[in-house]
Amino acid sequence: MKRRWYIVVVAVMVLFVCALTENSVYASSKGTIKCNAISSGKVVVRAAIKKTVKSSDNYYYLVRVSPLTDACIDDVAKTKKCKKPVFKLKMSKDAAYVQNKYVVAVKKGSKFYPVTASSYVNQVEKGANNKEKYFIPKTKKGIQYTNFDELRSCGAKNTFLNLPVSSILTGNTYVEYKYNGRTYHFTDLAAYRVTVYDFNKNNINITMQLLLNWGDGSYTRLIDSRARTEGKNYYTWNTQDRYAREEMEAIFSYLASIFGKSDCHVDNWVLGNEVNACDMWNYRGTMSDDDFIKAYSYSFMALYKAVRSERANSKVFVCLDHTWGIETDGFGGKDFLYRFNKALKSYQKGIRFNIAYHAYPVPLYDSDYWNNSHTDNTENSPYVTLKNIDVLTNYVRKHYTSKTRIILSEQGFTAKKGQSVQSAAIAMGYYKAACNAMIDSFIIRSYSDDPGEAAMGLTMGIKGRSAFKVYKYMDTSKSLKYTKKYLKTIGVSSWNKVVSNFNKARLYKMFRIE
Repeated sequence: MKRRWYIVVVAVMVLFVCALTENSVYASSKGTIKCNAISSGKVVVRAAIKKTVKSSDNYYYLVRVSPLTDACIDDVAKTKKCKKPVFKLKMSKDAAYVQNKYVVAVKKGSKFYPVTASSYVNQVEKGANNKEKYFIPKTKKGIQYTNFDELRSCGAKNTFLNLPVSSILTGNTYVEYKYNGRTYHFTDLAAYRVTVYDFNKNNINITMQLLLNWGDGSYTRLIDSRARTEGKNYYTWNTQDRYAREEMEAIFSYLASIFGKSDCHVDNWVLGNEVNACDMWNYRGTMSDDDFIKAYSYSFMALYKAVRSERANSKVFVCLDHTWGIETDGFGGKDFLYRFNKALKSYQKGIRFNIAYHAYPVPLYDSDYWNNSHTDNTENSPYVTLKNIDVLTNYVRKHYTSKTRIILSEQGFTAKKGQSVQSAAIAMGYYKAACNAMIDSFIIRSYSDDPGEAAMGLTMGIKGRSAFKVYKYMDTSKSLKYTKKYLKTIGVSSWNKVVSNFNKARLYKMFRIE
């Protein structure tokens, strides 16, 4: 009996050594690889392999690999063996070419064996057909979209739309979209196209927030398996499963192809809502901190590549709530940014993120945020609201440079404490944004009260209130005429007392430094 076990063990060891020996031949021959987008619609992969590697044929293969394990999946191109093989890919054939992670490999039987390290595609912006400059509107004033007349009546030059995944996957009219050899069926998004086209035509900067919602429950495969609990606000993408991950990438690429055109483009893309509050607004279920950060970072990278490879200068944002130095429903904003930036770099360097921030009062009912005691002016302030928004902008400039842009994509101030408080809150908030070169927009929550929110005391609309005229004129040469009387509400004699670098000329001009 012992002899039999001995023979089995020896046989297994021999097979193991043989496998190691075979793989070591390829491992020891590993060369270098560089994957770059070089011009509109073109990706070029260059490798350097000093010694020709023997295999079943006379070809080197460009093989896409798993971004998680580097395991070979399938080949996308081949060329005859040489010391410096070159592979040329056309993105018009498959948008996935700019997303994939690659190795150069040889083929033995039906298996591929890498002979280079792995690499993502760099400088995806160079592959974009649309290289128009980022659109900068006349002012920073904005309002979340309900209908175009509301924006027109207020003179808003920035707007915000939510795009739930259910709108892409469930509907009546579908189109085919091919990605990595698979065919998907997505809705035509006709209403969104018309809306975006109208905004572009009227020189309004557009922010679109992509949200993974539960919908009708028909696409839960896209939600991380540890977060598949119905009834949550929004969810974490499933990046662990290959097919779910590739479908996510296909969705991003499809959106980028639709909204990356000159006359139908989105300027700012936001992935998820208040994602640092991942136990509330970007539900992660039982995922660990590290697993959640990795999943979100990979999703962000995928959206970034999809967007920037279609329209080179559109920006991609991570969305944070007002918690900063503390954590309530997941991570504090400061800690999240550190972890997220680190994880993003571990996937690929050179990807630039921006921040869509919700500087709500603490608590939401206290619109007189200038009296708030939950904030301070240190880098570790528990919260960052409009009272101490400079804490955020100074920190970001110091640690992530001024190229990391900030938009205040969702601001709201209830009239519960009176119309004068709401009006003062909007005026002071806009002035702080207008005079801060790191901030590109100040977008208020709503034109009219939302019935559900109003029932809870959150009457954030401006329609029919004194806040309407403040909002309408606060970015014009008449600004101070409509806001001066609210200084008394705040308890100061001039705006210089509460607004850093206050300059009235900045109130009706776009003041930014990048």
